[in-house]
Amino acid sequence: MVIPVTGLGIGMETTIFSFGGGGLCGYLAARTLRVIVRIAAVIIGAFILGIAFLAYRGWVDVHWQTIENQTQAMAYNASTAVLAVINNTASKYAAHPYLASAENTPISAGAGFLLGFVIGVKR
Repeated sequence: MVIPVTGLGIGMETTIFSFGGGGLCGYLAARTLRVIVRIAAVIIGAFILGIAFLAYRGWVDVHWQTIENQTQAMAYNASTAVLAVINNTASKYAAHPYLASAENTPISAGAGFLLGFVIGVKR
C-alpha cells in the first residue's frame, strides 16, 4: 500500500527511499572527499618539505615570493573556473526548469544528500 505524501502525490516509500539513498550518497561523497583531501595534503606537504630541505642545505635557490604569487594566481583561477561551472549549470537549469522538478529529483533526496554529506564531513 502506497501512502501519498500530502499534496504532492508522491508515495511515502519513494520519499523514505530517496531520503535514505540521498543520505547514503552524501555520506559516501563526503568520505571520499575527505580521503582525497588528506592524500593531496600529504603529497603537497611532502613536496614543500622536500623543497625547504633542499633550500636549507643550499642545493637549490627557492624564490618563495614567486611561489606565493603563482599559488595565489592558481587559487584565483581555480575559484573563477568553479564559479563559471556553477553559473553554467544554473543557466542550464533556468533554461530547462523540468530538470530540477520534484518529479525528477525529489526534495527528500537532496535533503538526505545534504544531511549525509554533513555527517560524513563531521566524522
